[in-house]
Amino acid sequence: TMLDALIPASRSLQQSSQLERELLPALELAVLAAECGAEATKEMDARAGRSNYVPEAVLRQTPDPGAKAAAIWMRAALEAYKKSSS
Repeated sequence: TMLDALIPASRSLQQSSQLERELLPALELAVLAAECGAEATKEMDARAGRSNYVPEAVLRQTPDPGAKAAAIWMRAALEAYKKSSS
C-alpha cells in the first residue's frame, strides 16, 4: 500500500528532525526511504486487494502500485521544491 512508502519516509523525517538536519537533505533522505520502501514491496506477500490474485511471478517483478505512486509523488514534490528554492 501507499503506507509501505510513506512510513519509511516519515521515519526518515523524524530521524532528520532529531539530528537537526537541514530541510533539503532531510527531504532527499525521506524520498530515498520512500523509494526503497516501494521497491521492498516486491518481496512482500500480497494478502488483500487486487494483488492477492495476481501470479506471484508477476508480483516479484513489480512494486505495489500505491507505494510506487507515493514515492513518485514525493520525488516530484522534492524536485519542485528544489527548483523553487534555487
